[in-house]
Amino acid sequence: DQIALLKHCLDNYARNYKDFTCTLIKQERIGGKMGAEQEMQAKYKESPFSVAIKWTRNAPIGDQVLYVEGKFDNNMLVRPASGLLRMITGGAVLRKPDGAEAMKNTLRPVNMFGFRRGMEELVKVYVEARDAKELQTKFGGFAEVAGRPTIVLERYLPAKPDYPAWKTVVYIDREYLVPICIEGYDWDKQLSSRYVYQDIHFNTG
Repeated sequence: DQIALLKHCLDNYARNYKDFTCTLIKQERIGGKMGAEQEMQAKYKESPFSVAIKWTRNAPIGDQVLYVEGKFDNNMLVRPASGLLRMITGGAVLRKPDGAEAMKNTLRPVNMFGFRRGMEELVKVYVEARDAKELQTKFGGFAEVAGRPTIVLERYLPAKPDYPAWKTVVYIDREYLVPICIEGYDWDKQLSSRYVYQDIHFNTG
């Protein structure tokens, strides 16, 4: 029961984790074109919802982002990757995390970052598809991701505007009980997104 497992993981997360740091490897297909693999260092705090990201490989327009829910009128603080733009802007600009400019460079805005909101979104789609009798699941066995043992879940959905992917593969870390890798495949059966969390450290303060 993949929904029950994900709800168990969410409950475990809520009881045990307050923050984490990690390396995130991200690759996404935007506008039909697969982008370069990006690497970033991330710091996350649950309350208030706070994310600090610094790109170390293939940064988009900005190479550092800070987002704290409730601060800066819920804008993210973005440092332009270009030195010239940093000089012109005074070092940083304010941008909506899910605004049109930001969404040209990502499928998932910074205000959806992290394990909790990611799992909540997964469960939401699972439940919608189950209730519509459109959900197909498969146990994918066991795999190792970034040196970590995982349980592999596969989800299949029909082509509908409300659904994010034809196939979603979720790799649940068997110790941490969080998805340390998520892969999405579109209805042309092409890889559309891949996120891998490495070097995770919880409750760092």
